[in-house]
Amino acid sequence: MNPKQNTLNRGVEILKPLMTKHKFKYVELDSGDSSGGQFASGCFRTSDRRFRFSVRYSLGKVFYKIQDREITHADYMRAAKALGHTTRDNQYPAASQSSEISDSFTRLCNDITEAHIFFSGSDDQVNHIFDWVDDNPEKKGIGAV
Repeated sequence: MNPKQNTLNRGVEILKPLMTKHKFKYVELDSGDSSGGQFASGCFRTSDRRFRFSVRYSLGKVFYKIQDREITHADYMRAAKALGHTTRDNQYPAASQSSEISDSFTRLCNDITEAHIFFSGSDDQVNHIFDWVDDNPEKKGIGAV
């Protein structure tokens, strides 16, 4: 087995209690070797929602998908805070004293435990998050200053 798959599986175990509570089931996606090295990816899903993530050298980008709409974890947390679904900034991704990938999964789990609307909310509530992201793109470059 790909060592990155083992790492991903340990992260899945951190997320699984919360995901099971919200009736999300885990599905293993791709794993193997690529030009960037070994990787593994997976997602928790329901009939119309996907929470997708991958591991290479660290926990990579995390994506939320409903129907044909997809946003990143950073955008999800910006929207959740702006719309009152959480009062704090996201812990993942964030600087850490630890290089352990499990710490990244723990910080991610802390974020979604607090801002759980994607997992527990109605389609209208979740689409409102996605609409907010569409209407409020993250400022980058000189515009962010």
